[in-house]
Amino acid sequence: MGVGLLIRLTAAATLTKIDALTTQGIYAVTRNPLYFGSLIVGLGFGSLGGQWIWLVVCAVLFGWIYRLIIVAEERFLAARYGAEFAEYCQRVPCLFPTLSRGWGDVLKNASLDTLQRNNELRNVKATFAFLLLMMGKLWWLPVGGTWWTGRIAP
Repeated sequence: MGVGLLIRLTAAATLTKIDALTTQGIYAVTRNPLYFGSLIVGLGFGSLGGQWIWLVVCAVLFGWIYRLIIVAEERFLAARYGAEFAEYCQRVPCLFPTLSRGWGDVLKNASLDTLQRNNELRNVKATFAFLLLMMGKLWWLPVGGTWWTGRIAP
């Protein structure tokens, strides 16, 4: 989950919403680093369930929800930036980062001002709050109980 949050923070510290097409920094290795970071955070939460089915549920929900969002955003960006966005799509993968280039400049143009302007810290706070709630449940769960249901295992 920490890796996912770091990816999201880096992306939010780089993203220049609406003003320009952001293609530098972490956006040079994936067009959707915020969503990639969210996937990692979600899978981290799913893994806390202690059963593989929660990972599958998180992956399926992520795929369904974010696919719709990514398609809508990319239509908007294609209409707004035309050939520039088309060329960007040709060289940078949609979600899963390229491993072959661009990692040396991941923090290029990242700034605390941009991070604050993009309100990413509220997502970090929400993630930690949810994690604390789950840790509280684990603390009070009886020995042998299951994580998500609170039932006592035989």
